[in-house]
Amino acid sequence: MILPINVKESDFKAAIAKFEAVLGKEWVFKSEEDLNLYRDAYSPQWDDEDEPIPSLALAPKNVEEVQAIVKIANEYKIPLFPISTGKNLGYGSCAPQQRGQVVVDLKRMNKIIEVNDKRNFCIVEPGVSYFDLYEYVEKNNLNVFLDIPDPGWGSPLGNALDHGWGYSYGMYRDHFGSHCGMEVVLANGEILRTGMGALPGSKTFAENKYGYGPYVDGLFSQSNFGIVTKMGFWMMPKPEHYMLLSIKMKRREDLIPAVEILNYLEDSFIVGWPQYFSPLNPPYGKPMNAELKSYLTSKNGKADLDKIQNYALRNGIPYWNIDVSVYGCKSVCDANLNYIKERFKVIEGVDISIVEEYDLPMNLEQKKENETQSNAWDSKYGDFLD
Repeated sequence: MILPINVKESDFKAAIAKFEAVLGKEWVFKSEEDLNLYRDAYSPQWDDEDEPIPSLALAPKNVEEVQAIVKIANEYKIPLFPISTGKNLGYGSCAPQQRGQVVVDLKRMNKIIEVNDKRNFCIVEPGVSYFDLYEYVEKNNLNVFLDIPDPGWGSPLGNALDHGWGYSYGMYRDHFGSHCGMEVVLANGEILRTGMGALPGSKTFAENKYGYGPYVDGLFSQSNFGIVTKMGFWMMPKPEHYMLLSIKMKRREDLIPAVEILNYLEDSFIVGWPQYFSPLNPPYGKPMNAELKSYLTSKNGKADLDKIQNYALRNGIPYWNIDVSVYGCKSVCDANLNYIKERFKVIEGVDISIVEEYDLPMNLEQKKENETQSNAWDSKYGDFLD
């Protein structure tokens, strides 16, 4: 048995009995087989003596059970480590911070409490994933737009508390910044609700984040000062039209003015988050062209930038490609496209094209077409690299 730090075996067994009385034995995970699921598959400490393996994992179904867990942990001085979905792969996953901590797995707390497409907010529990929220919005034909990071199986609540980001406009892309109101079980088992959620019967839990008194929400992000059991988020109204643009530039130094232009466009809410990459660098692990690869170390072990630049110009390969999203009604997207082209005229030879565009909400045929386009993304520049 792995024990929490400074906790006697007899005390730990007594705590386990109390946890089982509150949750039911099936939701108290203590076998080696079960606890292996709470190890970080990417941990460099795998099988080391200090690998952060939990001593126990608990799966409460509601805030009352979380309160009971915290009170029992207080009684026996047992350290707790809460997770939402535990899908932060490569960044610890569902493993605790230290060996022997008890994981509080909030996956069963997966209620979508409210999604309001008139005031554009949602309130969710920690076990709700982005997939869950998307399916709920689509099923109920709600006029809101999700800002999703790469792992759609992750939790909006968990991602926000870890200061995660998405891809749309800045105010929605900053997931903690776009949160509004939270419910937290404190270390003594009491419940704290922040912002307007602190008022009894409040209908503006997820609309006004400040409420009365000091703003304390930041205490509970990337910390262990409490277990967040409910969180509200501002949501982007679903735009009528979506446009994905590709901005290609020929020269390495073009990146400098491009960044300045895009910073302005992004801060002006004309484009979403720009995604920068170079077609000279093969995507998804494809082997690099042998000639190009030789230039990376041809100058005393350093990259010969002149040769790389000449290679790109000679073969007609853009040195940079930047994908940017544009949202709004069709006429606004068209106007913004023209404005973007005007701003980029200062860069010689820039090429701006529409990768994809469609009206929202998409119909089934458009969704299938979009999926096909996404699957083909990794071969977008394959012809240049063969």
